[in-house]
Amino acid sequence: MNAFYYIIQYIGPEKGSTQFKYKFVLESGAEEITVCNVASSYSMDAKGVYRTGKCVKLFCDTIESFLDGEKNFQFHVDLLKDKDAHKIILM
Repeated sequence: MNAFYYIIQYIGPEKGSTQFKYKFVLESGAEEITVCNVASSYSMDAKGVYRTGKCVKLFCDTIESFLDGEKNFQFHVDLLKDKDAHKIILM
């Protein structure tokens, strides 16, 4: 089954990745999907992260319900460390 995957990887000492969390939010009108997870270490292969399930994984039929008229979707990611948050808007 086809799916959309998204991960945040920490570049630095491996144990430092556990200090960071992210919140992925996909929105369209009144609908919203939110996924929260701990950042993965850059030393871990992305496919390995996918296999563990410690990432955003949304099936394509779910993503399709969030597409606009031009077949695009918008999401944002909040990066958190200790109680500080930095929002990044991605398209």
